[in-house]
Amino acid sequence: MRNGDQYCWGHKGRDRQSLEAVLESIHTNLFNIVGEAVTPVATIEKTWSQQEMVKRIVRYIYKAAQSPELLTLGWEELGKRLVDQAMGSYGAACQDKQWFYEIDLAQAFASVSWQLLCLNGRPRVRFGQIKELVQQEYEGCLDKTLLTKAMWEATTLVFPDNKVQSKIYNALSKAYNGALEESMADSRPMEELQRVEIFVRKWIDDSMRRAWCSLESVEVTLTDANVLRLFQALVAPFGSGHPYSCIPDSLTKGIGRPPEDWKFIAQVVKQLFNTWKIEAMSGGTGSSSRKKRKRSNAEQVASLEAPASRSFTEAPTSRSAQAPVNNCFTEAPISKSTKAEPFLKREPSPAGSFDPEDSPIEESDLDFERQHPDCTSLEDCVGHRRQLLVRHMIDRAAQGDIYCEECWRSFLEQNTKLQGIWEDGPLRGQPVDMR
Repeated sequence: MRNGDQYCWGHKGRDRQSLEAVLESIHTNLFNIVGEAVTPVATIEKTWSQQEMVKRIVRYIYKAAQSPELLTLGWEELGKRLVDQAMGSYGAACQDKQWFYEIDLAQAFASVSWQLLCLNGRPRVRFGQIKELVQQEYEGCLDKTLLTKAMWEATTLVFPDNKVQSKIYNALSKAYNGALEESMADSRPMEELQRVEIFVRKWIDDSMRRAWCSLESVEVTLTDANVLRLFQALVAPFGSGHPYSCIPDSLTKGIGRPPEDWKFIAQVVKQLFNTWKIEAMSGGTGSSSRKKRKRSNAEQVASLEAPASRSFTEAPTSRSAQAPVNNCFTEAPISKSTKAEPFLKREPSPAGSFDPEDSPIEESDLDFERQHPDCTSLEDCVGHRRQLLVRHMIDRAAQGDIYCEECWRSFLEQNTKLQGIWEDGPLRGQPVDMR
């Protein structure tokens, strides 16, 4: 047995163990299992020692394991909840580390799940089933983390203002799953490319409608050129040299990733803005105009005819005519190790100019770009600019200062009674729970 299997089965036959004893055993076993998981990637880390890496990772998983609600759940829900809670804080703190997508913590999550289940006697499930479940959940959390990072990278590339970035990201995030579900739910026989087009069309339409309704000075900010640049960046958020794309892998496995200058995106954006222009000329204003836009955009943008079926491995046009063919998915599907390749600096999109200072950072800067510009801790901030923000709630009526996730977490370690709400991100306005 390797990677901690010997630790997992130690409690197999015990009934009704005390919670304190099990938690103590979980803590000890985590140091052993995480220590084994860290060893292959320890040389990648440039700031923390191997011991510090183990200590930090164990802390995030152990805190999640202490949640009382886990003991009331069935084995499947327990495993999922454990992974989700631990990955929330662990991902926020470590997602920019080069080893984040390399290290495999599934065994650690499986061991904790098994020991918690053993509190009520022998579990009615095999350890292998638990490990398979948490492995899938763990991989899913990694995918979500990378998608979030990619959306932020593309958004900050196009929009320099922090408030605008948050609103654009929220719009993209909220519209993503609905667009994917719609593209997968269509039961009609169709080529893979047509499903990709359904997804992209829906994502652009829904997300930009959301953004239009939330932004100030929207006519200046949300221009057709900026929207085009945004979605071109989302096709290859870490640059053309990196295989990752925000276009779901489930839709592009057989045809490859679209080129960054895919003409279909420009067609959809042009149709969308033509629709808005027509509505403006017709005299629609204010909220009533936006409600009308919500109905008409989907109808008019959907009227675009899908091009004849083809793959993205055909010779691309214009800027990328001399570039390598975008067929990375058909040759080598993305794995954790592929995702962990250095994130390359993106080149400017051909659709308009931009300030180079807005582009993603170089790989060598990832570990050293500390401090969130909007964190009240200022020069004492221990976080970084891509972390979400938390607003301190003094009481129900009084709002306090804003801090990044990492600073807020450090405050909670000193005072667990602090209350806060998410200031941005997909959970904006909801209570923060990092305990």
